[in-house]
Amino acid sequence: MRIGVLGGTFDPVHRGHIHLAREAKEKLRLDKILFVPAYLAPNKKAKKNEISPAHFRLKMLKLAIAGIPKLKISYFELKKKRVVYTVETLKALCKRYPRDQFYLLTGADNILGLHHWKSFDTILRLCHFVVAKRPEFRSLAAEERKKFIWLAMRPLKISSTDIRKKIREGKSVSRLLPDRVAGFIKQNRLYQQGKGA
Repeated sequence: MRIGVLGGTFDPVHRGHIHLAREAKEKLRLDKILFVPAYLAPNKKAKKNEISPAHFRLKMLKLAIAGIPKLKISYFELKKKRVVYTVETLKALCKRYPRDQFYLLTGADNILGLHHWKSFDTILRLCHFVVAKRPEFRSLAAEERKKFIWLAMRPLKISSTDIRKKIREGKSVSRLLPDRVAGFIKQNRLYQQGKGA
């Protein structure tokens, strides 16, 4: 099987995440996409109490992908209840599914900080590294670009950080979130006190 892997805190999951998953699934002919919510994000300077509780983030993710074929959730990192690096997650997936191919999905804005990723060379050996980009995106030398699969698409300019800020300011975020996620956030009064990461 060809399996896409999309990690993050998903705090909250938004339409941009779902758009990336759908585009990758279609254009790369993936058999399924695994969303991998982090318990704590290793690449963010965030303390545990600055990230929404895992059960809230997991519930929003379930609501966001409900009814969408081939979009699934991996609980691997949540069950660890600690920081889990991408390389550890990929090693676990490869061990569990040794015959499958993995496609790690990320946005072009993340690749400039790849030198900070733990064991990045190992990551490249364990999976196909897919970068969602705008057609005009250029930021790496040709030799560096060969390391990645470049997924030509128009990523939605949506940020979880901006969504949380808008909610705190009382602004509408309904167009940025799946409807059921927006309803869940409103019902549970999430992000109104400045928490989230």
